[in-house]
This record gives sequence, C-alpha cells and structure tokens, in this order.
Amino acid sequence: MRIAILGGGCTGVCAALEIAAHGHDVDLYDENAVAISRAGLVNEGKIHLGLLYAKDRSLRTAELMITGALQFSACLNRWIDFNTDTVAISTPFHYAVHTGSMVSIDALQQHYERCRRLFEDARSTSGLSYLGLDEPWRVERVPSREADRLVSSEHIQAVFSTSERSVDPRTVAPLLKGALGAASRISFIGNTRVTSVTRTARGRLVVHGVCDGAYSAEAYDHVANTLWHGRLEIDATLGLAPERPWLYRYKFGSRIRRA
Repeated sequence: MRIAILGGGCTGVCAALEIAAHGHDVDLYDENAVAISRAGLVNEGKIHLGLLYAKDRSLRTAELMITGALQFSACLNRWIDFNTDTVAISTPFHYAVHTGSMVSIDALQQHYERCRRLFEDARSTSGLSYLGLDEPWRVERVPSREADRLVSSEHIQAVFSTSERSVDPRTVAPLLKGALGAASRISFIGNTRVTSVTRTARGRLVVHGVCDGAYSAEAYDHVANTLWHGRLEIDATLGLAPERPWLYRYKFGSRIRRA
C-alpha cells in the first residue's frame, strides 16, 4: 500500500517508521524543511501517570495515560535505542495544590491511590516498566516544613512528590531523525503545507498541498493526520469533526539548565 502521513513531528515520524517496517511505502509531509522541528522538539515531554486528571472520576483518562506511559519506551525501542544513556530523563515531578483548587486534598489523595492501583495492575499484566526505570510508584505528601521551602503557603496548601517524569525531546529527536533518514521506504516531503484531503470515486485519498508556491496532489490508499497545527481544518475537508466540543489549551514553559 501507499500511505501518506501528515505532520513530521514525533507522532508522525514514529507512525511512518512502524508502517514502513511492515513493508509499505510512506510519504511524510511537513511544513518545515526537516522533521521534528517545532512542537515535537520543544514540548515538555511529560510521560503522564494520570495524576493531573483527578476531575475525570471515571478514570478513563488516567488509565489511558498509564497504559501509554508503560508502553512508551518499549515502543520507541522498536525504532531507536531508548535508554538513560541516550535520552535525558527529568527528576521526578512535584505537584502543588493551589488554595483555589477545584479538587480537595482528600479527593486528590483518593485519585492518586486509584492511579496507583491502575499502574500496578497494568505493570503486572504487561511486564513493562515506566521509562525502563526499576522504580516503585511514589506519590507522597511533602511535610509542611519542607513544602514551605519549595512554595509559598500563602498560595499553596499542599505539595506532593511523585515518581512521574519527563523525557527531553531534544535528546529523542536526533535519534528519531536518524532512524527516519535510514528508512528506505519513507520519503520526507518537507516545506509543504497540506491544504486538504479529498476522496476519489474509487475510494482513494488525495493529499493536496503547496510547496514553494507550487500546487501538488498525490493519491494514497490511506492517510494518517498527525498534524499539530491545522489538524481539525484538514479533517473538516473530508467531513470529519470531533464528537464533542473541542478545548484548546495554551501553555508556557521554562527550562533551566544546571551546570
């Protein structure tokens, strides 16, 4: 089959590598000249354990996050050498509970305990470890005296130390780019803005794009939309829309490199 992937970030590159490994030809489209050069390169890289999703009492979000977290390094090891020597992993996260929190401390602790049970069950069933680390689950409330050294008690009512971590995407990106360049079945089509996807009378999908002012159109058996910017707009050209109202989140982050 001939397959197109829209968006050359981490998700698009991993999808292309896996599909190519199954013997299919892949065209990978991106607006930029090189892959993994925008959101995929500068995101926080957090590998969630469901802790932030205490408002979802169904635990569906936490369970999905935990399943993905345990699969993360195992999946990446299909295409790159993922280990603590090649990929930078953060120190564990601390979470502070604001005085205006919508969730009480007791409710948070109950949620964390449910996440622990989900994590232990998933780890036992899968036999996988979190980021390849041989570490136990940990969510502990920091004693008040120590918390006062970390945050202002005027605004923060509690602090929890956890075992949740991030990976630095700036150390993952070069490894994925190397694997992408070595994959003979993948063609990277950079500097191309995808404008729409249409369906032919025979059911094939046509990717329409613009590269340096020139229009292009290529037909494929399948198209995977992994775009960050413009994902919903491209879906809409095929009549696809989210089942629920869409939420947007705008985040700022700071990085401090210690000597």
